[in-house]
Amino acid sequence: MKSYQQKQLKTLLKENPNLVVFDMEKFFSIEFQGNILSGYIDRIFYDKENDVYIIEDIKTKGKPFKDDELVTPLQFVIYAIALCDNLDLSPDQIKCAYDLPFLDKKQAAGTPGFIKRGTKKLEQIFS
Repeated sequence: MKSYQQKQLKTLLKENPNLVVFDMEKFFSIEFQGNILSGYIDRIFYDKENDVYIIEDIKTKGKPFKDDELVTPLQFVIYAIALCDNLDLSPDQIKCAYDLPFLDKKQAAGTPGFIKRGTKKLEQIFS
């Protein structure tokens, strides 16, 4: 699996010269309403042309996500909050996607406003 992912990554970067790997397996730890949320972000790309960071999560599932699962994925909300805090970014500078290597597919995740919507959901969960 690892060599396939490496080949896929090389192809992606070759086909998209505006992208650079910013980080992989990036550890984060943030405080949210008195709770510590921590984990690892699989991959982060930086799009030099558009000044945007693309957070990717690798999922080894056998079918694509349903459209309603892509609107406000809380996993990406947490990742985006952490990256914005860590790099002093605007939410507009964050894009997210699932990498589905077994399907040779990527799915954009998080529709416009997902960070704001997701933050409200997290506030409800932790209150």
